[in-house]
Amino acid sequence: LAAFAKAQDVPFLNAYDDFRSTRVRPLYYQLDGHLTPQGHAVLADSIVRQLSAPGSPTVAWLKLTSRRPSRPAS
Repeated sequence: LAAFAKAQDVPFLNAYDDFRSTRVRPLYYQLDGHLTPQGHAVLADSIVRQLSAPGSPTVAWLKLTSRRPSRPAS
């Protein structure tokens, strides 16, 4: 997924290492694989850390894409 995003020039936030290194458990429900509240907290922390990193290309990309011209009202 990271390689595809890079090829498309789209920022990619990777939380894999954060999930692997945390001692917080359980991160997901065994029944369906959805994140638990603890898993959501780990993901949120990972996203904030990556977005707030100095020189984060994701922030610059988001600023560029948010400047798209608005559509005229129909």
